[in-house]
Amino acid sequence: MYPGCTITPLTYGDPVLLLLLLSDVSSAASLDRIDVGGIWGTPGATNPTAIWWNPARLARTPGTQILLEGAPVFAKITHERYNPDYGTLDPELAMDIDGDGLPDLEYDYSGTEEISYNGVIPFVGVSSDFGVPGLGVGAGLYAPFAIGGSTASQMGPARFALRDGNIQAVYTTLAAGYSPVEWLAFGISGSHVMSTWEVDVDTESYTALADELAVNESAALLGGGQGVIPETYQDGYMEAPGYSLNLLFDPLQTQTFTFGGGFDVTPNNQWALSVAYHQGIRLEHSGGVEMRFRCPPDGDGASTLGAAFVGLCTIPEGSDERAGAVAQARSRINYNLPGRLQGGLVWTPEPGLRLEAMGGYVFWHVFTDYEIHTKVTDGERYFNALGGDANETAELVSQDRLWARDSQDAFWLGIDGKGEVAPWMTLAGRFMIDSPAVPTQALSANNIDAWTLAGTLALIAHPTHATTKKTRLDIGLSYTRSQWLTRENTESVFGLTVDPEQRKADRYFYPESNGTYGGHINRFGLSVRTTFGPAPTTGA
Repeated sequence: MYPGCTITPLTYGDPVLLLLLLSDVSSAASLDRIDVGGIWGTPGATNPTAIWWNPARLARTPGTQILLEGAPVFAKITHERYNPDYGTLDPELAMDIDGDGLPDLEYDYSGTEEISYNGVIPFVGVSSDFGVPGLGVGAGLYAPFAIGGSTASQMGPARFALRDGNIQAVYTTLAAGYSPVEWLAFGISGSHVMSTWEVDVDTESYTALADELAVNESAALLGGGQGVIPETYQDGYMEAPGYSLNLLFDPLQTQTFTFGGGFDVTPNNQWALSVAYHQGIRLEHSGGVEMRFRCPPDGDGASTLGAAFVGLCTIPEGSDERAGAVAQARSRINYNLPGRLQGGLVWTPEPGLRLEAMGGYVFWHVFTDYEIHTKVTDGERYFNALGGDANETAELVSQDRLWARDSQDAFWLGIDGKGEVAPWMTLAGRFMIDSPAVPTQALSANNIDAWTLAGTLALIAHPTHATTKKTRLDIGLSYTRSQWLTRENTESVFGLTVDPEQRKADRYFYPESNGTYGGHINRFGLSVRTTFGPAPTTGA
């Protein structure tokens, strides 16, 4: 039926995991965003962004404010992957993998991949003091964790990390601040979190096919023996297209709740110290995943035999072309997002000028792994097995695994300035530096992070300045450029091998990710703030 193989009844040994059905997109960077609310958002803000940055500052937020921002974001990451070291191919055992009729003695899985993201990041918030001195209440909708990305080539060097994806956590927050005495305020917040995880990615199946053949009696006919992987399996063929499958995760979803709190010390009209903490969250997404299996190369009779026997590759009736099985499965993707401590020191030397030194510490160490679970429940529906039991195949392709992220705690620092240059206009600027949370050895196309330098320029217009102090309209235009400093990984913690004795731990058993990583983000902010009541401090 297939070139180079004869279908022989097989006997299963202990169950093994036939395919490594695990993947994720962390895309363009770690999951953190430190620009919630754009130019309006700082730890010392006295506007609706305080619901995220520090709810205690709501007690310093005058009148009733409505703040809307839409921020088009254009990101591009460049990943130059080095050719992984799978050793030298044995010419006596070489196979025709690319279908040109000649044994393949070399491999090259290197290349440059571009990962791009275009989207709009929103912030919607409202706050009010309800006419009560020392009180502030706020509510809003925003996305403090939001990333995504698409690769330029569907079968490029990054396909085992990501092809396309969108991951976001949207917060709906209620918060309140109160100032019992003039110099002190404290506040709390509670947030409902809706998280979505949607991914298109490839994963390798070479090692699992090798393992499957090793536990079958027919392996002896293919150059191996009971408990021995056929000798034609060589690491250099690991990432060939026929030894992979495509996973299309539906938008997996989950909901959870979290909280935050902070305090504010304002000894006089010029100085204020603001400190807040946000509790981290546990996300447990669930939904469906479509598994699109690929047929092994024609020249690899052993793999073709294994795939045909369990029903992962068949010849449809009336066709001469082989077709990989397509199966629907249930999936769960679990991981932890960090808590954070953030603060700002505000100096307002005069009413038209505001400066803030700010920073934060993010407890990324809790994000150690993605916990990935997949389960096919109806094997007879998806696998046309030539031997054995299709439901047993379903059990083999269902699994629980980890994928290491190995994140470490990180910090960021910044300075924000706003100055009124005319009664109808304020100029604003910001500079920030953000340290990487991902160790160099754990860098990959879906686990990218780097030292980041970000600069912002903004114009805030006050078209109602001459009409009334009781109703004020502010319109903001801003541009932020975030530049990642290039990082190089030459000692990847990830790696694959056919040899069971040499394999890495489960959480690191993924394609090697040595290479260089860099990129940038362009963010354009358009915002409108309306204030009813006392005029707010410049740009606060």
